[in-house]
Amino acid sequence: MEDKEIFEDLRGLKARRVAIQLPDGLKAKAIEIADRYAKEGFEPVVFSDPCYGACDLLDHEAKLLGCDAVVQLGHSEFRLKTELPYLFQEVRFSEEVAGMVKKALPSLKDYKAIGIVTTVQHIGKLADAKKALESAGKKVLVGRHGARTAYDGQVQGCDFQSAASIQQNVDAFVYVGSGNFHPIGVALYTGKPVVIIDPLLKEVRDVEAQKDSLLRQRFAAIELAKGAKSFGILLSTKKGQFRPAEAERAKGIIEKEGRKAYFLAGRELTPENIEGLKVDALVNTACPRLALDDYKRFKVPVISVPELEMVFGLREWENYKMDNFNREA
Repeated sequence: MEDKEIFEDLRGLKARRVAIQLPDGLKAKAIEIADRYAKEGFEPVVFSDPCYGACDLLDHEAKLLGCDAVVQLGHSEFRLKTELPYLFQEVRFSEEVAGMVKKALPSLKDYKAIGIVTTVQHIGKLADAKKALESAGKKVLVGRHGARTAYDGQVQGCDFQSAASIQQNVDAFVYVGSGNFHPIGVALYTGKPVVIIDPLLKEVRDVEAQKDSLLRQRFAAIELAKGAKSFGILLSTKKGQFRPAEAERAKGIIEKEGRKAYFLAGRELTPENIEGLKVDALVNTACPRLALDDYKRFKVPVISVPELEMVFGLREWENYKMDNFNREA
């Protein structure tokens, strides 16, 4: 959605004061963006809080500040009810991918049916990648989007439904995008090989080594948590990460085993905020990245609810899967 469309929608809402929410990567342009809004007759309020994704909603805070609507830049709609109208202005990358597909073909030579996934930043190039793979003789499937994603083929760190919906019909996945977090999630959630086509770094790579390293880390966390006598259950108050039913389920599992369980709630569940709360292990029901990307920053093991089931023998290690918010969507 371009500025012009955003401004038209805001006028349609009769909005005057508008909250602007940006990820850290766009904050250098925050004042420039605010000036554009002011020039169009709106009163911008720029939020300085971190914005980690479309799950990170600030409609309640914006309402307290007298805002009439919120615009979040960089992410796609998360499909949640909000107290104020919430507009999402996506950011798209324009890097060419068809040539990168040709570079990836040697890594895909053993696979006939390919599933293709990406993030919202590259969703506009999904059709080009699909066409290039089909031209190389591959059968290509694009999965149906999940409850928390806006586009078919789109994945997020908490929603791999577009991959899961076609995993039985493909031999491997191609991930179009940068970074390793999302493709590792696809690999762990589906159990299928994943080849990354990275348009920004202009490289092709697989995730096998990174996946194995992460699995070793997760196995160690589970083993450490087996000796815990007390568990803190991380419960986010962010609307898009709030999973009270999952937190209650975790508490029931822990107490049934005769261990102590405590809800540890907050908006920003950082290691610094949790450090003074003396528990032996943490169970994460908030953003999956807390247990994966931030694991080494915590002084006690951090596990997901599926991993908690492994701690108490309710799930086998061989059945390992990433936590998936779609279970409660």
